[in-house]
Amino acid sequence: SCAFFAMSDLQAQTIHEEWVFEVVCEDGLWVWCLEEPVEGTAVYNVVIKLDKKGDVKKFHANIQGGKFVGCETGTVYKIQNSWNETYISNKNNGQQVIRIHDKTHFVAPKGVKYTVLFVTKVTVNANGEVLMDIESVDFCI
Repeated sequence: SCAFFAMSDLQAQTIHEEWVFEVVCEDGLWVWCLEEPVEGTAVYNVVIKLDKKGDVKKFHANIQGGKFVGCETGTVYKIQNSWNETYISNKNNGQQVIRIHDKTHFVAPKGVKYTVLFVTKVTVNANGEVLMDIESVDFCI
């Protein structure tokens, strides 16, 4: 029993969580594609992978279920999302690369789909200084 716990500390871990995001109209969450603020709830299934030292190496989240309602029109939108992050550390120089890919679909009545795609890559040196920051956001594709 003791040997098992000692060995488990040396292995990478995977953490499973559920995150619930609630938004009300007063928060002013404006969705460009929808041309109005929205309110509602999104429930994310989250998986976090840690390395042997306990540092985050990969992050993935996707919406299990959720809907937003247009604050002005009352239109009901289903939400679909996939959100991935990867953290890569260079052991030789302490540099770290963070990649984020977040794709969100808002599905309106009659199957009309609006997509927001956010992609970024950030390179940070051992002192925490950003060396390179590449980002792209595509709205309403």
